[in-house]
Amino acid sequence: MGPACARHPSPGGHVLSHPLKRLATVGLIAAGAVASTGASVLLPRQVGTAPAEAAVAGWTSASWTAVAKQTVAKAYPVESAAATVEANVATKGLKAGQYTCNRIILRQAGTSFYNAELCHGSGTTARLQLQRLDAGEITVLATKALTVMNPTTARRFALELRNVNGNPVLKAAQWAPGTARPAWQLTATDASAAKLIKGVQGSVSSWVSGSGTHAVTSAWSGLSVVKAAVPVGYLEGWGEPVFRDEFTSDTLGTRWAVRDKLNLSYDWAQVRKENAAVGGGVATLETRKLAQPVEAGGRTREYSSAYIDSTKTQSQSYGRWEIRAKLPPAADGNKGIWPAFWLRPDDAGHGEIDIFEYYGTPVDRSFSPGHRTEGTVHFDSINKVGKYKVSGFTPLDLPLDDGKFHVWAVEWTPQAITFFVDGRKYYSVAASSDTRYKAVYASGRKYNMRLNVQVGSEYWGGPDDALTAVNTTFAVDYVRVWTYRP
Repeated sequence: MGPACARHPSPGGHVLSHPLKRLATVGLIAAGAVASTGASVLLPRQVGTAPAEAAVAGWTSASWTAVAKQTVAKAYPVESAAATVEANVATKGLKAGQYTCNRIILRQAGTSFYNAELCHGSGTTARLQLQRLDAGEITVLATKALTVMNPTTARRFALELRNVNGNPVLKAAQWAPGTARPAWQLTATDASAAKLIKGVQGSVSSWVSGSGTHAVTSAWSGLSVVKAAVPVGYLEGWGEPVFRDEFTSDTLGTRWAVRDKLNLSYDWAQVRKENAAVGGGVATLETRKLAQPVEAGGRTREYSSAYIDSTKTQSQSYGRWEIRAKLPPAADGNKGIWPAFWLRPDDAGHGEIDIFEYYGTPVDRSFSPGHRTEGTVHFDSINKVGKYKVSGFTPLDLPLDDGKFHVWAVEWTPQAITFFVDGRKYYSVAASSDTRYKAVYASGRKYNMRLNVQVGSEYWGGPDDALTAVNTTFAVDYVRVWTYRP
């Protein structure tokens, strides 16, 4: 039987047996001290201590001598929570029956972290393991029994950690130094409620089993810390988007339904498919002054407009929606031009989240938004009785129709619907704010996305030949959506 402290826990998130819990506690204390001091730390046995090596920023090698039941840890800088760490490790001085457990630690926050652990001894079966340590508890995410290895011969040892769709994904491998790294020998995704996705501290540590005071030397060398490639749209706390359109293809049709020949009651223009296009990594939704007005839907329509949606391709309950876009600039003339990014339920019932609406400049009301956009939560989308919606405008000091790209986002969770612009939170609606909230936004109903630019409004006013350009463009750089995970 190899160095598994009485048993090899199987993969899938099992908490280790009592002996390994004691080992985990020792390792946690050492690693926690590293996080707070930045120095290498040697935890003493009650019978004595050994000297700790001075901390060296960006170190590539370290060697220390310890006795049984001591843990030595040394920190290294990590610039990203997603990284790949490699190092050589060898141990000398082990007696028969003794083994050493060496760890590469990542995403450490206080006494919680992820690690890869390589345990081996003289004449014993080695073991490779991926673990999550949290406040003294060690959970095995994956384990693999290896062949017998000579601990005095250095082994190359690696851990990769990154987020995929909000879940930490760990990979580990060990091999002979000087040879190419093999395929990852161990992989695990931590999708549990206890998952850790914070912290960027890293360290290595060594622990020796057995008893007595004879010295065992562990040597680490060739440390390499490489920032992992962060996927496009990755967002800390949310992971990777489940829907992402960067508009790099030559068509909108695979992800969006492009509406055509619609004569909507709230749009003074006629929706036409040719007004929505994609090119150069940007989607464009245009308004155009018609050479000949059309009579349709009980209204004379002097413009054409654009409208796309995800009713057949993407919808969900809860999550984060984000758009990077450029409004039709006020300086070019955009009175009565109304671009918007909004959500509607698949069942077409009550509920609407307007991530942003822009009403053109100037408006025909005594109150002027002042080059701002509005975020709105609708409770009654059909009858519009009483206070059927609540809303907030973006900050006054941020003109959004300045001809530049800006980012709007909304985060919809069981607790609230919160609005952001250029990374700034500016408005939030709590679940407790209205008795209708539960039925409309906490029932699990799925919402799809709508992107459109319309012309004119009964409330905000319509276009003006002197103040509205013949053609306007609402340009969208990307749309991204993340799922919500408690």
